[in-house]
This record gives sequence, C-alpha cells and structure tokens, in this order.
Amino acid sequence: MNKTDAGMMADILQVIANDKNVIPYRPELNVLTGGNIVATILLQQIVYWWYKNGRQKFYKFRDKPKSQHRLYKDGDSWCEELGVSGKMFDTALKKIGFKTGKARNVIPKDEAFVWYYTDDERVTWYILNEELLRNRLKDIYRVIPERVNTHIIAKRGITIIPETTSEITTETTTENINICAFDNARDCNPNNPVNLEEQKIDHIAIKVSEEKPRSPFTSFTQQRRFDSFWVAYPKKRSKGQAERAWMKICPDEALFKEIMSGLKKAKISHDWVKDGGQFIPYPATWLNAKGWEDEHVPASKDEPRKRTNRRDMPFEEYMADVCGEGWEDSVKLPWLKPKSGGDTA
Repeated sequence: MNKTDAGMMADILQVIANDKNVIPYRPELNVLTGGNIVATILLQQIVYWWYKNGRQKFYKFRDKPKSQHRLYKDGDSWCEELGVSGKMFDTALKKIGFKTGKARNVIPKDEAFVWYYTDDERVTWYILNEELLRNRLKDIYRVIPERVNTHIIAKRGITIIPETTSEITTETTTENINICAFDNARDCNPNNPVNLEEQKIDHIAIKVSEEKPRSPFTSFTQQRRFDSFWVAYPKKRSKGQAERAWMKICPDEALFKEIMSGLKKAKISHDWVKDGGQFIPYPATWLNAKGWEDEHVPASKDEPRKRTNRRDMPFEEYMADVCGEGWEDSVKLPWLKPKSGGDTA
C-alpha cells in the first residue's frame, strides 16, 4: 500500500471512529462479517474505542459483572452498549475476532479484524488489526483522491468526507457534513433540513462498491483462492459444500499455498490415479479432512488404469463385466463360437 492509499484508509477509519451520540450501522461493512449485523456494529464500535484510546489496546466487559469490579463503570459493557444478549455478542465476536490462547477459533489470526485476550483479573482486552481492516476497506470503498469543487448529492451508497473539518457529528450544518447514505438528504436530520445540492465544498468522494463476493465468501480474496482450488481439483462435485468447507478453513496466503501444493501431490498419487480416479474424494470431504496434509505414494508411469465407463469398453470386456466370465457359453450369438466348441446353430 502506498502512502496515499494508507492515508485514505486511515481517514475512513477515523470517520468511523468519530461517529458520536448514536451507534452507527454501515450496511456496506456486512461483507466483512458474513452479513451478521451485530458483528458489523460491534466492529464499528471496536474501531471507535480503539481510536478513542489512542489506537492502543483497550478493555471492555462482556456484560455487567455479577460482583463488583474495580474497573467496571455503569453501562461499560458490550451487552449494555449494544443492547444485545450475551449469546448474540459471543456469536458476533467469533465472526471478527481471534482469542489468543484459545485452542479453537472460528477464523485464523491473520484473517481476524480483532485480537483479544482475558488477563488474570478476568478483564478482556481488545486490539484492532488495523492493517488488515484498511486492506479490506479498499475492496469496499473506492477512494477518489483528487480535490474537486462540486455539488454534494446524497445518494445511497455514496459517502462524503470533508477534507478539513474539526469534528464530524451527526448534525448536518454548513460547517459539518453528516456521513450518510440515505436516498433523500433531508433524512440525515429531519429537524434541520438542508438542501445539500446547493452547497459546494472541497471533498473526497468515497463510493461503496456495488460488487460483493458471492455467498458464502466474506472477501474477494477468499473467493479467488477457492476458485483457483476448484479449477485445479479433478472431481468437481458438490461445489456449494466445498465453498462452505473452504470458509470454515478461511486460509491465509501461506495455508492456501500449502493446500494447493498438497493437491498437486495428491493428483499424481497412486490412490487418486488408480481405477480411473474413482477413489478421489469429493472436494468438501478432502478439505474437511485436511487432505493436503496426507502423505501419498506417487503413481508409477506405467500403472494400468481400469476403465470405469462401460461405454468405453470393448464388446467382449463389456459382456464379461455384465454377464460374468464364461458368458460366451451361455449367450448364443451368430458370429461367435463358444469357447467349449460345438455348433451354434
């Protein structure tokens, strides 16, 4: 990422971090959380607290402690702040977070937007994976860095960020521009309707990309990696199950290369070559079983391969496969003589 792009992404994070008085919900970020709305709102709030704490780790309680805790303040828990149950919060956090020291996580550390851990005092600390989030935001927002002097038109999917403003608030005024994505600019603040089309400022326009990765992928990176795997896999069966199995693994770049290397070895192995490849597992089965970690015996170059399709068999081989050995003696055909000899008439 060059310096310009890094600065633009930092600006976007800063905008999210400065949402005040209301808990924002940005539907375009659902692509990062698999469509889990609570996870999307949680991610935005983690960005807010991350910046509020000087872009350093911060602590927050899951819900109100049952016994008094010296660090807890009224309302200072995720469940109270978001207005969700503990179960809903746990599900949302698993979508975006990686807990250090935990044996099993839903997503690998490199693919998690948030890292968190619980200390000896049972206080949970959160760290934002800022670099990953910036990179993923580039798939969602298209940054136009040129300074322009033009009309501001509020439309769905368009975010307007002023280049010079001391504060971004939830009010729409001539000094502060509300960050919104409503069809009608008046919806931003019904108590103070402003015709934004008549205002002109220098701004950076950020457009939400209309393209989204197909389900169940949460990023174009994982979609591209799976598509490469699918092209290379010799038995193309149950693609939907294979895609879901892939997202359970959600491989980073290193693991993706390991998977592809293991697949390359499996394709020339004895088990996959013999009998025309009829013992090749379905891709979802192979992924769930971590088949890329298997050890294989390479197939010999002159290894015979049995025909598994009867349409490709010679007539005699086909009859033997259908009727069994000795079929010549039991089936009378005018152009064949039985092996035991004798007249066919």
